[in-house]
Amino acid sequence: LALYRLGDSGRIPVEIRLTSSGGGAVYDGGSDNSVDVRMAGPSDYRTRTLRAVWECLDATLRARGPGAARTPIPRPTDEQLEALPLASMMPLNPPGEYELVARYQALAAGFWHEPIFSTPMRIRIVEKPIDCGAARP
Repeated sequence: LALYRLGDSGRIPVEIRLTSSGGGAVYDGGSDNSVDVRMAGPSDYRTRTLRAVWECLDATLRARGPGAARTPIPRPTDEQLEALPLASMMPLNPPGEYELVARYQALAAGFWHEPIFSTPMRIRIVEKPIDCGAARP
């Protein structure tokens, strides 16, 4: 599988991470296999989103009581945010329009020919702002 930005004539692939799940059992004509596609490369958007989640968490913890409000929580670096277990649970793919295609390479008459691409599946990722609201005790 390959992911491209919509309209990219050079079809430069976006770095992705694939995770499959399911045992491959077939039932009612379908399979229980699934693939999770996540962008894996560096992303300013992912870092900004993780920072916003951290700020909401920090504000909530500070509002929990008098002891918590007095204890400063060290602000993590961008690298520390990316390494948090929370980051692996959130796709945090940058907004934009993409095409997901299967890329096939086949041997024809003893020679590898140019890759064949499946019909693209268009994906639109929209930005949803993080609103942690007023931190409440």
